[in-house]
Amino acid sequence: QLFEKEDELPKVEMLGEYVTTHRECLLQAQSLDGSEKRVQLVTPEGETLTNFHGIPTVVRIGVQFEKIEHQANLTVLIEEGKNIKKLGETGPINAFCVLRSHKGQEFKTKVIMNSNAPQ
Repeated sequence: QLFEKEDELPKVEMLGEYVTTHRECLLQAQSLDGSEKRVQLVTPEGETLTNFHGIPTVVRIGVQFEKIEHQANLTVLIEEGKNIKKLGETGPINAFCVLRSHKGQEFKTKVIMNSNAPQ
């Protein structure tokens, strides 16, 4: 989202918004423009903001995902685990796991483990 704040006013105004997904970025990365949206700026009166040559002023909102190396070293924290089918008995554990990568990215998922004591 692109916002503008005037010095005199306490509020901000949204000028433009761009929503995309990782898949869309990968597909659009092959195009010349990449994954982006251009927002044309206007004056408070609603007129198009231009430079001295009459060319409209635009702001480019671009999205780029960093290439990361996938590593097998992940920290798995079992936050809750129980046998849902047979409470109090041994068997598979339905667990809620948090996976954190080496760059601080966090993924949450439900997993079913075949062991009563996951390592």
